[in-house]
Amino acid sequence: MEHLHAPATADLAFDAEVGIEEPPPAPAAQPWWHPTMNGLGGKIGDGVEGVNGLQDAFAVRHLKFTELESGKISVHADTPPGTRWAYRQLVLEKGFDFRGTRYNPKTVASLTAKGLWEGAKKDVPLAGVLAFGENLWTFGTDPSKGATFWDRTVKNREFWVSTVVDFGISVAVGFVAAAIVAAASAGLTVALGFTVPLWLAVGATAILSVGIGMWIDAKGYPEMVKTWLNRLLSQKQR
Repeated sequence: MEHLHAPATADLAFDAEVGIEEPPPAPAAQPWWHPTMNGLGGKIGDGVEGVNGLQDAFAVRHLKFTELESGKISVHADTPPGTRWAYRQLVLEKGFDFRGTRYNPKTVASLTAKGLWEGAKKDVPLAGVLAFGENLWTFGTDPSKGATFWDRTVKNREFWVSTVVDFGISVAVGFVAAAIVAAASAGLTVALGFTVPLWLAVGATAILSVGIGMWIDAKGYPEMVKTWLNRLLSQKQR
C-alpha cells in the first residue's frame, strides 16, 4: 500500500478535507512599476513645496530695499502708483511685516527672519497633505500590504508611522532652512552691511529646503526612523 508522507516544512497548513498539508498562499507581489512610482512620489512632494516657495519669492520681488546715506534702509514697493498699498498688504499676507518706509539694517534682517519663520509655519498644513497623499499612494497601491485599500492604509499601523515620520521631517526641514537663511542674512548685514533682498531670502529658503529634503532621503534616514518606530511599537504590543 502506498503511504502519504507529510512534508517536513514546519509552516505548512493542514487541509482537513483532503487529509494532506498544503503550503500557505504566497503574499501578493508588488507591481513592477511600484518602486519607481514610490521614488517619484517623494520627489513630487519636494517639488510642490519648492515651487510654492519660489512662487512666494516671485510675489515679493517688487519690495525693494535701498540703502540711504544716513545708513538706514528705505523700503518701498516698486509697483505702479495706486497699487502700492495693496502690494504692501500682499507682502504682509506672506508673513513679512514691512509696513514702514525706513528701517535700521538690523531691523530689516530681523523682520526678514520673522517672515521666513512665519512662512515655514504656514507650510505645515501643506506638508501634512503631501505626507498623507504620498503614503496613501505608496501603501494603497501595494497589494503586499493588505487585501483591500482600507487594510493597506487606515487599518495599517505602518501607514500611520510612515505618514507621521514624513510629515515631521518635512516640517523640521522647512524650519531648519528658514533658520539657516535668516542667520546668513543677519550675518551678512552685521559683517558686511549688506541687506539681502527679500525675494532672494525667500527663494533661497525654498531651494535650501528642497535640497536638505533630498539629501535626507538619499541617506535613507526617513526609512531608518520608520523601521525603528515600527519595531518599537511591535515590541510594546507583545
